[in-house]
Amino acid sequence: MMRNALICAGAMLAMLLLWPFVFGTTGGSAANASQTAHVASTATMAIPEPAVVRPAIPPRTVSPGPGSAVESCFRRYQRTFNACAHGGIDACRHRAIDGWDICEVTGFWPD
Repeated sequence: MMRNALICAGAMLAMLLLWPFVFGTTGGSAANASQTAHVASTATMAIPEPAVVRPAIPPRTVSPGPGSAVESCFRRYQRTFNACAHGGIDACRHRAIDGWDICEVTGFWPD
């Protein structure tokens, strides 16, 4: 049954693809298409207005409180990555890598 359906679908696809090659196009459609293309190429085109360029938003900078040492994102990543148990704890290491990415963008280590 499935074989017959595939044969039928293949025959219809072949007929669809080979029809213009075997029977050609109808009388004046090729001439009309070339005229339409020529008219479209000579028509004036409206040029859109340039897009408004907005200034980039500067990244947030957070100053630490007095007397507190700031740990860089990479140092926090190293500490978190090394704290993961060795031997098959990939999820912990992936969380450390994701935390590093988020910290680089936002400036805060995700909790």
